[in-house]
Amino acid sequence: MSGLISMKPIYERLGKMSNKKLQKMADVHQKNLLRFIEMRKATTRTIDEKQKKYKKCMLDAVREMKSNVPKALGGGMRARLLKADITVAMSSRSVIRMNEFYHRMMIILIEDILVGVNYNPDRVNNLIPQEFSDLISSSISGTNFTQFLAKLKDEIEEVGQ
Repeated sequence: MSGLISMKPIYERLGKMSNKKLQKMADVHQKNLLRFIEMRKATTRTIDEKQKKYKKCMLDAVREMKSNVPKALGGGMRARLLKADITVAMSSRSVIRMNEFYHRMMIILIEDILVGVNYNPDRVNNLIPQEFSDLISSSISGTNFTQFLAKLKDEIEEVGQ
Protein backbone atom coordinates (compact mmCIF):
# COMPACT_ATOMS: atom_id res chain seq x y z
CA MET A 1 0.00 0.00 0.00
CA SER A 2 3.05 2.25 -0.22
CA GLY A 3 1.59 3.84 -3.36
CA LEU A 4 -0.87 5.70 -1.15
CA ILE A 5 1.88 7.97 0.16
CA SER A 6 1.91 9.57 -3.27
CA MET A 7 -1.61 10.87 -2.53
CA LYS A 8 -0.18 14.15 -1.22
CA PRO A 9 -0.84 15.92 -4.54
CA ILE A 10 -4.46 14.72 -4.43
CA TYR A 11 -4.85 16.04 -0.91
CA GLU A 12 -3.26 19.35 -1.85
CA ARG A 13 -5.57 19.63 -4.87
CA LEU A 14 -8.56 18.88 -2.68
CA GLY A 15 -7.38 21.43 -0.13
CA LYS A 16 -7.65 24.19 -2.74
CA MET A 17 -11.30 23.40 -3.56
CA SER A 18 -14.27 25.19 -2.03
CA ASN A 19 -16.29 23.43 0.66
CA LYS A 20 -19.27 23.27 -1.70
CA LYS A 21 -17.23 21.49 -4.39
CA LEU A 22 -15.70 19.20 -1.79
CA GLN A 23 -19.11 18.23 -0.45
CA LYS A 24 -20.36 17.57 -3.97
CA MET A 25 -17.30 15.41 -4.64
CA ALA A 26 -17.82 13.55 -1.35
CA ASP A 27 -21.42 12.84 -2.35
CA VAL A 28 -20.28 11.39 -5.69
CA HIS A 29 -17.69 9.20 -3.94
CA GLN A 30 -20.31 8.09 -1.41
CA LYS A 31 -22.68 7.02 -4.22
CA ASN A 32 -19.86 5.16 -5.96
CA LEU A 33 -18.81 3.55 -2.68
CA LEU A 34 -22.34 2.25 -2.09
CA ARG A 35 -22.47 0.94 -5.64
CA PHE A 36 -19.19 -0.95 -5.23
CA ILE A 37 -20.30 -2.32 -1.85
CA GLU A 38 -23.41 -3.77 -3.52
CA MET A 39 -21.32 -5.14 -6.39
CA ARG A 40 -18.96 -6.81 -3.90
CA LYS A 41 -21.85 -8.37 -2.01
CA ALA A 42 -23.42 -9.66 -5.24
CA THR A 43 -20.09 -11.05 -6.42
CA THR A 44 -19.56 -12.77 -3.06
CA ARG A 45 -23.02 -14.36 -3.32
CA THR A 46 -22.17 -15.55 -6.83
CA ILE A 47 -18.90 -17.06 -5.61
CA ASP A 48 -20.70 -18.83 -2.75
CA GLU A 49 -23.36 -20.24 -5.10
CA LYS A 50 -20.78 -21.45 -7.62
CA GLN A 51 -18.67 -23.04 -4.86
CA LYS A 52 -21.72 -25.03 -3.71
CA LYS A 53 -22.40 -26.14 -7.29
CA TYR A 54 -18.73 -27.04 -7.69
CA LYS A 55 -18.75 -29.23 -4.58
CA LYS A 56 -21.93 -30.96 -5.78
CA CYS A 57 -20.41 -31.62 -9.22
CA MET A 58 -17.28 -33.04 -7.63
CA LEU A 59 -19.24 -35.29 -5.27
CA ASP A 60 -21.37 -36.47 -8.19
CA ALA A 61 -18.20 -37.14 -10.21
CA VAL A 62 -16.76 -39.19 -7.37
CA ARG A 63 -19.96 -41.23 -7.12
CA GLU A 64 -20.13 -41.74 -10.90
CA MET A 65 -16.44 -42.69 -11.17
CA LYS A 66 -17.27 -46.14 -9.78
CA SER A 67 -19.92 -46.97 -12.36
CA ASN A 68 -19.76 -44.53 -15.28
CA VAL A 69 -16.36 -43.00 -15.97
CA PRO A 70 -17.46 -40.88 -18.98
CA LYS A 71 -20.27 -39.37 -16.92
CA ALA A 72 -17.84 -38.75 -14.04
CA LEU A 73 -15.43 -36.99 -16.39
CA GLY A 74 -18.30 -34.89 -17.75
CA GLY A 75 -19.15 -33.89 -14.19
CA GLY A 76 -15.49 -33.14 -13.59
CA MET A 77 -15.48 -30.89 -16.65
CA ARG A 78 -18.58 -29.06 -15.37
CA ALA A 79 -16.78 -28.65 -12.05
CA ARG A 80 -13.71 -27.35 -13.88
CA LEU A 81 -15.84 -24.70 -15.63
CA LEU A 82 -17.38 -23.72 -12.31
CA LYS A 83 -13.91 -23.47 -10.76
CA ALA A 84 -12.82 -21.18 -13.60
CA ASP A 85 -15.94 -19.04 -13.03
CA ILE A 86 -15.12 -18.88 -9.32
CA THR A 87 -11.56 -17.80 -10.04
CA VAL A 88 -12.72 -15.07 -12.43
CA ALA A 89 -15.31 -13.88 -9.90
CA MET A 90 -12.65 -13.75 -7.17
CA SER A 91 -10.43 -11.70 -9.45
CA SER A 92 -13.33 -9.36 -10.21
CA ARG A 93 -14.07 -9.06 -6.52
CA SER A 94 -10.48 -7.95 -5.83
CA VAL A 95 -10.86 -5.15 -8.39
CA ILE A 96 -14.22 -4.21 -6.89
CA ARG A 97 -12.66 -4.10 -3.42
CA MET A 98 -9.88 -1.83 -4.63
CA ASN A 99 -12.47 0.54 -6.10
CA GLU A 100 -14.42 0.37 -2.85
CA PHE A 101 -11.26 1.22 -0.94
CA TYR A 102 -10.46 4.15 -3.28
CA HIS A 103 -13.86 5.76 -2.80
CA ARG A 104 -13.75 5.17 0.96
CA MET A 105 -10.29 6.78 1.14
CA MET A 106 -11.39 9.76 -0.92
CA ILE A 107 -14.36 10.29 1.40
CA ILE A 108 -12.02 10.21 4.41
CA LEU A 109 -9.63 12.70 2.80
CA ILE A 110 -12.46 15.07 1.83
CA GLU A 111 -14.04 14.86 5.28
CA ASP A 112 -10.64 15.56 6.85
CA ILE A 113 -10.25 18.69 4.75
CA LEU A 114 -13.79 19.84 5.51
CA VAL A 115 -13.22 19.63 9.27
CA GLY A 116 -9.72 21.12 9.08
CA VAL A 117 -7.66 18.07 9.94
CA ASN A 118 -3.96 18.72 9.42
CA TYR A 119 -2.99 16.03 6.97
CA ASN A 120 0.32 14.19 7.15
CA PRO A 121 0.76 11.95 4.07
CA ASP A 122 3.06 9.59 6.01
CA ARG A 123 0.12 8.70 8.27
CA VAL A 124 -2.11 7.42 5.44
CA ASN A 125 -0.93 3.90 6.16
CA ASN A 126 -2.49 4.21 9.62
CA LEU A 127 -5.86 4.64 7.92
CA ILE A 128 -5.56 1.19 6.34
CA PRO A 129 -6.58 -1.50 8.83
CA GLN A 130 -4.71 -4.81 8.76
CA GLU A 131 -7.97 -6.66 8.03
CA PHE A 132 -8.24 -4.72 4.77
CA SER A 133 -4.70 -5.62 3.75
CA ASP A 134 -5.45 -9.28 4.54
CA LEU A 135 -8.67 -9.07 2.53
CA ILE A 136 -6.86 -7.72 -0.52
CA SER A 137 -4.16 -10.37 -0.19
CA SER A 138 -6.75 -13.15 -0.16
CA SER A 139 -8.55 -11.61 -3.14
CA ILE A 140 -5.34 -11.35 -5.10
CA SER A 141 -4.63 -15.02 -4.43
CA GLY A 142 -7.91 -15.71 -6.26
CA THR A 143 -6.31 -14.41 -9.44
CA ASN A 144 -3.59 -17.07 -9.45
CA PHE A 145 -4.41 -19.41 -12.36
CA THR A 146 -1.18 -21.43 -12.24
CA GLN A 147 -1.66 -25.15 -11.83
CA PHE A 148 -5.42 -24.63 -11.58
CA LEU A 149 -6.39 -27.05 -14.31
CA ALA A 150 -3.67 -29.57 -13.50
CA LYS A 151 -5.21 -30.33 -10.10
CA LEU A 152 -8.65 -31.53 -11.26
CA LYS A 153 -7.84 -35.24 -10.96
CA ASP A 154 -6.33 -34.73 -7.51
CA GLU A 155 -9.44 -32.84 -6.40
CA ILE A 156 -11.78 -35.59 -7.57
CA GLU A 157 -9.70 -38.22 -5.80
CA GLU A 158 -9.49 -36.12 -2.63
CA VAL A 159 -13.25 -35.63 -2.48
CA GLY A 160 -13.70 -39.38 -3.00
CA GLN A 161 -11.64 -40.30 0.05
